[in-house]
Amino acid sequence: MGIVSASVHHYIHGLAQVADVSRHLDNISSRLLAYRCVDAVVVLTTCNRVDLYLDSVDSATEMDIERAINQELSMTPSFLHGKKAINHIFEVAAGLDSMVVGEREISGQLKRAHLQALKSHSTNSDLSRVIDAALRSSRKVAHTTGLAGTGRSIVALALDHVSDIWGDHPQTASALIIGTGAYAGATVAQLRGRQIEDIHVYSQSGRAQAFAQAHELKAIEPHDLTEALAFADLVISCRGLGNPIITEAMVKEVVERRRNELVILDLALQTDVQSGVGNLPGVRLINLEHIQELAPEAAGSHICRAREIIQRGVNDVVAQIESRRIDPVVVAFRDHINELCSGEVERLPEKEIFTKEEVARALGHFASRIAHTPTILARQAAETGNDWEYVRALHSALGIDLSDAAREANIQPSAVGSGGRCPLSALLKKEDLSHEL
Repeated sequence: MGIVSASVHHYIHGLAQVADVSRHLDNISSRLLAYRCVDAVVVLTTCNRVDLYLDSVDSATEMDIERAINQELSMTPSFLHGKKAINHIFEVAAGLDSMVVGEREISGQLKRAHLQALKSHSTNSDLSRVIDAALRSSRKVAHTTGLAGTGRSIVALALDHVSDIWGDHPQTASALIIGTGAYAGATVAQLRGRQIEDIHVYSQSGRAQAFAQAHELKAIEPHDLTEALAFADLVISCRGLGNPIITEAMVKEVVERRRNELVILDLALQTDVQSGVGNLPGVRLINLEHIQELAPEAAGSHICRAREIIQRGVNDVVAQIESRRIDPVVVAFRDHINELCSGEVERLPEKEIFTKEEVARALGHFASRIAHTPTILARQAAETGNDWEYVRALHSALGIDLSDAAREANIQPSAVGSGGRCPLSALLKKEDLSHEL
């Protein structure tokens, strides 16, 4: 199994390390694909993790993959390989490995990461099959367990923490969102779920107008940010580009003009708020580290049920991937049959209508050609004492019930090297078996 997971996680590495790694992800997929051991890459970044999901080439070792990733990240993430990596992807999709257990935003982020990989042709069939299955399992977890209600999203948890701003009168509150990414959309939904409709959006990238139109908000012009800060009851920043947009000087000017406290939710992994803003009088700053401390534990029974769903999904997708490994052999077998068939077609006379006898004769000749080599190999197997192995292989390959013929030929089961039980043994009567496989 060539699936690999490399994770930099807030719980293990800390938010500062996650933020540092996220600054160096430009062209990470193309950089990793330049290594001969890497066949596919999907990159997932959230406010509390950076995950790289890869599929390695068949000849690659675990050391090859880990060395390539370490060179590109300049640090050592947490590695998982094979089925353990697939299980990790499923748990991430279901929100079991999040800062807030059960959060639903993560599945949308994984879906967008996968779509981006498809668009850039950086994924392959096996890795895509795993992620698609993980997303399906995530939906099943959400629909059949209570995690979606027990596990609150980061945005919801942060808004709950500052709900004193609007109290019993949410319709009077004004919110300013800085940024237009995935968390901005989730923030809009959460604000409206709390009956807050006076929402403004600001973006340096010029996307505020389009985002505002799509979500029926009010866009703030680039030069009006300070003015917007002065009048907003709540500022939610989820831009995360690594260069703080809310400065101390700006906030000092704003605070002097306000009559109430300026509350800022900084949900960006790479902070949007300049160091020191939280120490200014009249400012309440809540960042991801604060929210991490607030995250509740989800009910154990919901988690157990979710893990059962995930385990079934993992087993199914592993079986699917393993079953596809034999595809080249199946293709070669079909090509061989098609080649024999083409040869028989070439032998037919040049005419449009054939009699039943002519068709039967042609098919008979075709059948003889198919059976010719297996017949010779059967006699060779009998001569060398490998008749049982031959019957076992023929039954496994073609699914033919050869039990009566095996009894008539007095073919007895012999020890199978793999230690497995031959499918044919179930067809033979127990009293006919000389010994167990």
